[in-house]
Amino acid sequence: MLTATRYPLSLAVEDRQATSDLNIGRPAQVYDSVTLFHRYILRGTLMTSLAGIAMFAFLLLAGVIVKEMLDMAAEGHLTIPVFFRLIQLKFPDLFVYALPVGLMTGILLTMGRLSAQHEVTAFRSSGISVFRISGSVIAL
Repeated sequence: MLTATRYPLSLAVEDRQATSDLNIGRPAQVYDSVTLFHRYILRGTLMTSLAGIAMFAFLLLAGVIVKEMLDMAAEGHLTIPVFFRLIQLKFPDLFVYALPVGLMTGILLTMGRLSAQHEVTAFRSSGISVFRISGSVIAL
C-alpha cells in the first residue's frame, strides 16, 4: 500500500529558495518580468527584423555601387582597396534608411505569422491582452 508522504511547509520554502538560487547573475526583476511569451515574440521579431535590415541594406548598397562607383571603377579611377573603403563609408548612410524599413518589415511579418497560425487568438483566449502582445514588440 502506497502512502503519501507529507512534507512540512518549511521544506517547500527551502526547495523554492534552492531553485531561485539558480538564477544568480540575472537581475530578479528583469528576469521575472520577461516571460516565455515575451521572449518568444521578441526572438521571432528580432530574427526577422535583422534579416529585413540586411536585405534592405544590400539592396541600397547595390544601387549605390551601380549608380556611383561602377563608372569610376570601369574608367580605372578607382582601385580595389579604395572601392571597398568607399563601400564601408557608405554603410552608415544606408543604415539610416534600412533600419526603420527592416524593423517595420520584421514586425509586420512576425505579427502576420502569429495571426495566420492563430496564435494571437490563443493568446487572447488565455487572457493576454493585445496591449501586452504588442508591448513586447514596442520594447524592441
